[in-house]
Amino acid sequence: IDSLIPEVPVFLLASERSGSNLIRVIMDRHSAFCAPSPPHLLRTFMPLLSQYGPTGIETNQQRLAADICDILNRQLGEWKADITPQLILQNAGNPTFAGLFSAAYALEAAARSKKRCFIKDNGCIPFALETQACFPDARFVYLVRDARDTVVSWLRSSSHPGGVRQAAKMWKREQQQALRVYSILHETGRIHLLHYEDLITEPEAVLKD
Repeated sequence: IDSLIPEVPVFLLASERSGSNLIRVIMDRHSAFCAPSPPHLLRTFMPLLSQYGPTGIETNQQRLAADICDILNRQLGEWKADITPQLILQNAGNPTFAGLFSAAYALEAAARSKKRCFIKDNGCIPFALETQACFPDARFVYLVRDARDTVVSWLRSSSHPGGVRQAAKMWKREQQQALRVYSILHETGRIHLLHYEDLITEPEAVLKD
């Protein structure tokens, strides 16, 4: 079981339409990193964890593992691993959400012969500090894109309804939240600030950083 647990995970903090898919695909091509399509487990389960009750109770663990698998099986993007609730429970280092979450990503990383996970989860910025508490060894990449380009990209996407005002309010709210997280974690060396504009103009240097 221990051999399946991947090395230190890296979580991406980014507003939608900020280049998050670009950096995910790039990282997935790295020999060490598994960066699968996002099932959005953090934003789905973080607000709901209290409804599952104490994770020390086996039936609660089973419900949570089953629901995680249900999300994985219904997502648009495909994962290579055939993940079942039983496999998640068997490979979880502990019965908490963090343990079950880690087991799911560990199984996917193992299926890809990778050592680390780069985790994109849209809408996870409000839960960044809770994520840090759940995953004490985790690292974070804070990706930010100019608000004007983010809004233009939002308007061009058929899956993002609403106009300029909605897109700009979303960007402002999430950047305020992300800057708070960055200010807290910066001195620990566990968060890296990345500008989208630098990524596309100096990709080699930025990716080395």
